[in-house]
Amino acid sequence: MTVLSLRDIEKLNCTIGDIYAAHQPDQFFSAVVPLLKDLLSSDIASYNEFEPGDRLVKMIASSHDHDEIFRKNEAAAKAYIPTHPCFNIFSPNKCTLLSDAVNTDAFKRTEVYNEYYRYLEVQSQIFSELPIQKGVRRFFAFGRGRPYFSERERFLLNLIKPHVIQAYRNSVELCRYKKKVALFDQGEDFPALRALGLTDREAVILAWAAKGKTNADIASILGISRRTVEKHFERIYEKLGVETKIAAVSTIVNAPPNLMPVIPGGEAP
Repeated sequence: MTVLSLRDIEKLNCTIGDIYAAHQPDQFFSAVVPLLKDLLSSDIASYNEFEPGDRLVKMIASSHDHDEIFRKNEAAAKAYIPTHPCFNIFSPNKCTLLSDAVNTDAFKRTEVYNEYYRYLEVQSQIFSELPIQKGVRRFFAFGRGRPYFSERERFLLNLIKPHVIQAYRNSVELCRYKKKVALFDQGEDFPALRALGLTDREAVILAWAAKGKTNADIASILGISRRTVEKHFERIYEKLGVETKIAAVSTIVNAPPNLMPVIPGGEAP
């Protein structure tokens, strides 16, 4: 049974907090790779995406030096990483050590080592696959010379992986929510909400709620009483078939794209 020290637990908790603080989907993995590299005290770390046909389409390295070596040897990396002894034994449920597939001497005889990893001075590796999207293989790869990665480090990576997946999904949903709410800054014409049966005033009130305004705030903005706002929400709940403000606001996030207002020169989310 793997036992973590108090220092391991403190470092794990701090890393989890930092991962959930990454809110931009397009920058998420760039932010997370160095966090996980530090957690495992690895020499190199990367995030990798492969499309069907084992085609490497993205690699985010944890350091400038690592990225330079990859760019210099990109053709070899793309050709040989799919032949890596661990590539076909990754598991969504368990992180994979290089030693699960091959010993160090045998790894050094492979093409992927001689054509790519030897330039990174890698002898030990650990991988974590991320089951996020069908059709796209995503995984983290960590490497170093000595000491070899241990079961303790595999355990740490297994513990943090669900948080990485959830934090990424949170960032995607938050971005989606912000884009949809931002559309209502274009004016007081809310076809998505009126298409759900709301009056213009009800649509305005719900749009302000989606932007985080309280009933008192909305009353002040619209020059009406708080009780009037509450009455409007009662009718909104009845029309939308919900019981809470959070559920009502979610109708904005879940509204079909064809019902959303379109930003001139932009795209509906």
